[in-house]
Amino acid sequence: MMHLQSIPDITIPDELKNQFQCIIDIAKEVKKILGEGWYEEVYQNSLAVELRLRGYTAELEVPFETRYKGEVVGTVRPDILVRGENGFVIEVKRGDMFRGVHQLVQYLKVTELHVGYVIGFQEEKVTIWCVVNTSDGGVYVCENPVGYGLRRVVDVGQFSVE
Repeated sequence: MMHLQSIPDITIPDELKNQFQCIIDIAKEVKKILGEGWYEEVYQNSLAVELRLRGYTAELEVPFETRYKGEVVGTVRPDILVRGENGFVIEVKRGDMFRGVHQLVQYLKVTELHVGYVIGFQEEKVTIWCVVNTSDGGVYVCENPVGYGLRRVVDVGQFSVE
Protein backbone atom coordinates (compact mmCIF):
# COMPACT_ATOMS: atom_id res chain seq x y z
CA MET A 1 0.00 0.00 0.00
CA MET A 2 1.30 3.44 -0.89
CA HIS A 3 1.33 6.11 1.78
CA LEU A 4 1.24 9.83 1.25
CA GLN A 5 3.92 11.70 3.14
CA SER A 6 4.26 15.40 3.72
CA ILE A 7 7.05 16.84 1.64
CA PRO A 8 7.28 20.41 0.34
CA ASP A 9 3.77 21.78 0.03
CA ILE A 10 2.50 24.13 -2.61
CA THR A 11 0.08 26.87 -1.75
CA ILE A 12 -3.49 26.40 -2.88
CA PRO A 13 -4.65 29.39 -4.96
CA ASP A 14 -7.85 31.06 -3.71
CA GLU A 15 -9.66 30.03 -6.89
CA LEU A 16 -8.92 26.36 -6.16
CA LYS A 17 -9.82 26.76 -2.47
CA ASN A 18 -13.23 28.11 -3.48
CA GLN A 19 -13.78 25.29 -5.96
CA PHE A 20 -12.65 22.70 -3.39
CA GLN A 21 -15.03 24.14 -0.80
CA CYS A 22 -17.88 23.95 -3.32
CA ILE A 23 -17.05 20.29 -4.04
CA ILE A 24 -16.98 19.58 -0.30
CA ASP A 25 -20.40 21.23 0.12
CA ILE A 26 -21.85 19.32 -2.84
CA ALA A 27 -20.55 15.96 -1.60
CA LYS A 28 -21.88 16.60 1.91
CA GLU A 29 -25.29 17.54 0.50
CA VAL A 30 -25.46 14.34 -1.57
CA LYS A 31 -24.40 12.24 1.42
CA LYS A 32 -26.93 13.97 3.70
CA ILE A 33 -29.83 13.39 1.32
CA LEU A 34 -28.97 9.90 0.04
CA GLY A 35 -27.36 8.44 3.13
CA GLU A 36 -25.34 5.23 3.05
CA GLY A 37 -25.10 2.12 0.92
CA TRP A 38 -25.83 3.22 -2.65
CA TYR A 39 -23.91 2.09 -5.72
CA GLU A 40 -21.26 4.47 -7.09
CA GLU A 41 -23.52 5.27 -10.04
CA VAL A 42 -26.24 6.69 -7.78
CA TYR A 43 -23.74 8.95 -5.99
CA GLN A 44 -22.18 9.91 -9.34
CA ASN A 45 -25.52 10.91 -10.88
CA SER A 46 -26.52 12.81 -7.74
CA LEU A 47 -23.23 14.73 -7.72
CA ALA A 48 -23.82 15.67 -11.37
CA VAL A 49 -27.32 16.94 -10.57
CA GLU A 50 -26.00 18.99 -7.64
CA LEU A 51 -23.16 20.41 -9.77
CA ARG A 52 -25.67 21.50 -12.42
CA LEU A 53 -27.89 23.10 -9.78
CA ARG A 54 -24.87 25.16 -8.74
CA GLY A 55 -24.09 26.35 -12.26
CA TYR A 56 -21.53 23.80 -13.48
CA THR A 57 -21.91 21.95 -16.78
CA ALA A 58 -21.31 18.42 -15.54
CA GLU A 59 -21.07 15.61 -18.09
CA LEU A 60 -21.17 11.93 -17.17
CA GLU A 61 -18.74 9.30 -18.46
CA VAL A 62 -17.52 11.21 -21.52
CA PRO A 63 -15.32 8.83 -23.56
CA PHE A 64 -11.69 9.79 -24.24
CA GLU A 65 -9.41 7.73 -26.47
CA THR A 66 -6.07 6.57 -25.14
CA ARG A 67 -3.34 6.39 -27.77
CA TYR A 68 -0.08 4.53 -28.03
CA LYS A 69 2.29 5.59 -30.84
CA GLY A 70 -0.62 7.21 -32.63
CA GLU A 71 -2.99 4.26 -32.42
CA VAL A 72 -6.08 4.05 -30.25
CA VAL A 73 -5.51 1.36 -27.61
CA GLY A 74 -8.41 2.03 -25.30
CA THR A 75 -11.04 4.39 -24.04
CA VAL A 76 -11.42 5.88 -20.59
CA ARG A 77 -14.54 7.49 -19.15
CA PRO A 78 -14.16 9.85 -16.20
CA ASP A 79 -17.17 9.64 -13.88
CA ILE A 80 -17.85 13.38 -14.10
CA LEU A 81 -16.25 15.98 -16.36
CA VAL A 82 -16.61 19.74 -15.99
CA ARG A 83 -15.01 21.56 -18.93
CA GLY A 84 -13.79 25.13 -19.13
CA GLU A 85 -11.02 27.35 -17.87
CA ASN A 86 -11.39 25.99 -14.34
CA GLY A 87 -12.53 22.55 -15.44
CA PHE A 88 -12.06 19.45 -13.36
CA VAL A 89 -12.73 15.73 -13.21
CA ILE A 90 -14.46 13.78 -10.43
CA GLU A 91 -13.90 10.09 -9.68
CA VAL A 92 -16.48 8.56 -7.33
CA LYS A 93 -15.46 5.68 -5.06
CA ARG A 94 -17.09 3.53 -2.43
CA GLY A 95 -13.85 1.80 -1.53
CA ASP A 96 -10.17 2.18 -2.37
CA MET A 97 -9.34 5.89 -2.53
CA PHE A 98 -5.76 5.21 -3.72
CA ARG A 99 -7.13 3.42 -6.77
CA GLY A 100 -9.29 6.48 -7.37
CA VAL A 101 -6.22 8.73 -7.30
CA HIS A 102 -4.49 6.52 -9.86
CA GLN A 103 -7.52 6.58 -12.15
CA LEU A 104 -7.92 10.31 -11.71
CA VAL A 105 -4.33 11.03 -12.77
CA GLN A 106 -4.96 9.04 -15.95
CA TYR A 107 -8.12 11.07 -16.57
CA LEU A 108 -6.28 14.35 -16.01
CA LYS A 109 -3.73 13.34 -18.62
CA VAL A 110 -6.26 12.36 -21.26
CA THR A 111 -8.58 15.36 -20.64
CA GLU A 112 -5.62 17.77 -20.39
CA LEU A 113 -7.07 19.18 -17.17
CA HIS A 114 -4.98 19.85 -14.08
CA VAL A 115 -7.44 19.44 -11.20
CA GLY A 116 -9.56 16.52 -10.12
CA TYR A 117 -11.37 15.21 -7.07
CA VAL A 118 -11.73 11.71 -5.70
CA ILE A 119 -14.92 11.56 -3.66
CA GLY A 120 -15.29 8.51 -1.48
CA PHE A 121 -18.67 7.63 -0.02
CA GLN A 122 -17.89 5.40 2.93
CA GLU A 123 -20.53 4.09 5.29
CA GLU A 124 -20.41 6.89 7.84
CA LYS A 125 -18.55 9.69 6.06
CA VAL A 126 -17.58 11.23 2.78
CA THR A 127 -13.88 11.71 2.01
CA ILE A 128 -12.65 14.14 -0.62
CA TRP A 129 -9.14 14.31 -2.05
CA CYS A 130 -8.14 17.09 -4.41
CA VAL A 131 -5.52 16.00 -6.96
CA VAL A 132 -3.48 18.57 -8.88
CA ASN A 133 -1.28 17.61 -11.81
CA THR A 134 1.20 20.47 -12.28
CA SER A 135 2.70 21.49 -15.60
CA ASP A 136 6.09 20.09 -14.51
CA GLY A 137 4.57 16.61 -14.07
CA GLY A 138 4.23 16.81 -10.29
CA VAL A 139 1.20 15.24 -8.69
CA TYR A 140 -0.11 16.81 -5.49
CA VAL A 141 -2.86 15.48 -3.27
CA CYS A 142 -4.79 17.31 -0.58
CA GLU A 143 -6.54 14.97 1.83
CA ASN A 144 -7.54 17.76 4.18
CA PRO A 145 -10.25 20.40 4.14
CA VAL A 146 -9.72 23.77 2.55
CA GLY A 147 -6.98 25.81 4.16
CA TYR A 148 -4.26 23.16 4.10
CA GLY A 149 -1.49 22.94 1.53
CA LEU A 150 -1.29 20.30 -1.15
CA ARG A 151 1.13 17.46 -0.47
CA ARG A 152 3.27 16.03 -3.24
CA VAL A 153 2.81 12.31 -3.75
CA VAL A 154 6.09 10.63 -2.80
CA ASP A 155 5.97 7.73 -5.24
CA VAL A 156 5.25 9.80 -8.33
CA GLY A 157 6.17 6.86 -10.56
CA GLN A 158 2.83 5.19 -9.84
CA PHE A 159 1.01 8.36 -10.81
CA SER A 160 3.24 9.67 -13.58
CA VAL A 161 1.46 11.27 -16.51
CA GLU A 162 4.50 11.87 -18.71
